[in-house]
Amino acid sequence: MTENGSHRAAAAESPSVTLGLLPPTEQVRKVVKVDEFGAHARALAASETGFQNEFMDARSEVLCAPGYRERLTKTVPHIRACNRYADIVCLEDTRVKLATQSEHDYINASWVRLQGLPDVQYIAAQAPLEHTFDAFWRMIWENRAPLVLMLTPWVEHAHGRSRVKAERYLPLEQDDVQVCDTFEVRCLMLNESDFDQGISVRKLSLKSLASSAPPRTVYHVHYTKWPDFGCVKDLEPYLHLHAIVRKYTAQSCAESEEASSAGTGGAEQSGGSGPTPIVTHCSAGIGRTGTYIAIDAILAWIAERVREAPSEPATLDILDVFKQLRNHRPGMVFTFEQYAMVYQVIYFALFGTSLSDATEADAKTSLESFAGMDDADIYRAKLGSPSS
Repeated sequence: MTENGSHRAAAAESPSVTLGLLPPTEQVRKVVKVDEFGAHARALAASETGFQNEFMDARSEVLCAPGYRERLTKTVPHIRACNRYADIVCLEDTRVKLATQSEHDYINASWVRLQGLPDVQYIAAQAPLEHTFDAFWRMIWENRAPLVLMLTPWVEHAHGRSRVKAERYLPLEQDDVQVCDTFEVRCLMLNESDFDQGISVRKLSLKSLASSAPPRTVYHVHYTKWPDFGCVKDLEPYLHLHAIVRKYTAQSCAESEEASSAGTGGAEQSGGSGPTPIVTHCSAGIGRTGTYIAIDAILAWIAERVREAPSEPATLDILDVFKQLRNHRPGMVFTFEQYAMVYQVIYFALFGTSLSDATEADAKTSLESFAGMDDADIYRAKLGSPSS
């Protein structure tokens, strides 16, 4: 399969373009070194330990960087009580700090702001505990988050056991109301039209009971087909999730602007202007959350490159994105399988074919090219002339 043949033809039909996640392929090729990325991804996939080695080396580089461990938030008793998992902590310089919390400003959540994306930011969070529901909604209120993306089922069933992965911090049925200390959350709409793909969408009204500010609209997207520590195998429906999040984020921001213009709430009620973060959580807020953010940020970066129209194409560097994520929140993209998933999804988004199919096709082409050659000829073709 050649770079300028089958791969390029597939890219024109990529679902990422039809879903609106990426501009047309030929525009992308002008600003991103697509073929360079494709060759590197296929080389990693062709090696039994390619993804694992790149992942492990980068992980060690971040962990062993001078001063990294000193950046970890100290787990004093009141902070320890707010953590779902004892070993999942924040970095002090990137953690989200609550502005109006009476006792302390801590919540187990981290800012993610990546280079080259000044207008895109995320909050990566753990699933809130029952006694941190109020802090969770306070974080959303204070930072004007238009949307919450939940990437874990409430309970996960595996190996004959059931484990609670998240407590119910929002009303699930239309017109239901849930009060969490100083916030009232009402479910205005439930859309399960994509339920067969594991996606449900809720439109929520978030009201602060501690202020006279009008309620704000927050959308909640729940995706349930991603196993803990695991990966999504069906990539096209997974990309549909990114499109759904983009759609409802834009809708939430538009509704907020309308409310602000009408004087019935919106941006001015909750802290100013500027880019607003998408709050993303799974159970611990690192594996599935980090993987989703990596993929979404790379897709956004590609689209931003097309808008900027620079004169020279740039390298698409997943390794660098991974290291940036680990420098925002420990454990982001938790396993090397999830690291490989980032490559697989981006490859599929760009070329419209799976990385495994492309690797198999390359291997078949390689075998066919060696047909009829003896061992010495194959050796010379692969490595050059053997020494005497």
